[in-house]
Amino acid sequence: MNIAAHEDRPGLRERKKRATWAALHRAALTLVDSRGLDQVTVDDIAAAADVSPRTFFNYFRTKEDALTGVDPHYVDELVATLRDRPESESPVAACRAVLLWDCERVLRGEDLWEKRVRVATRHRDLFQSAWATSAHLEIELTRALAHRMGLDPKRSPLPGILAGTTIVVRRSAVRTWVLGGFTQGYRDVLDSTLAQLAHIAALDPAATGSSPQSPPSTPSTPSTPGPPPPA
Repeated sequence: MNIAAHEDRPGLRERKKRATWAALHRAALTLVDSRGLDQVTVDDIAAAADVSPRTFFNYFRTKEDALTGVDPHYVDELVATLRDRPESESPVAACRAVLLWDCERVLRGEDLWEKRVRVATRHRDLFQSAWATSAHLEIELTRALAHRMGLDPKRSPLPGILAGTTIVVRRSAVRTWVLGGFTQGYRDVLDSTLAQLAHIAALDPAATGSSPQSPPSTPSTPSTPGPPPPA
């Protein structure tokens, strides 16, 4: 028996499962964007993803779940990214690294964002699962930061403040990117958002010992029809 191949097999199966999940999600989003929700069936989505309807139900309960589904591995992977940062790195620097990791993830699915915005504009009530994921992420990120900082999150608000700020920075960057009509690169928008946050932190002269500085430039954001999807 090839032991190395045997050990690699679970990883390969997991990659195939993730690829199937992504293909079904992409198919659902693409079809609903072009046809409308009522004109798309589970069979349509399965056929577009080149799988059987039975396989579809191994991943999603309904076509709405396939349309709005949040990657089931996202929270665990983001928190693991934080935990894997060097111990010598400050909590703030570690959170910035997590945001840059997330940036790469956003860019891998960049071509779907315009479709997501159009679908969310027409069916905003379907995207409530994203808010639930955000709440779960904040809890897990707070726990990981508390462990990293050696603090009890029940006694100190600092881990929760940093976790919440990290999520808000990400959400604000995505919103700016979407409302700007995707004319700016997402990485540029994220960097600008982080610079704005640093400026806010330096606004109190009593805390910094200096006069407030002018804020960094912000990418222009011409309005576009419809609200952005929850992020």
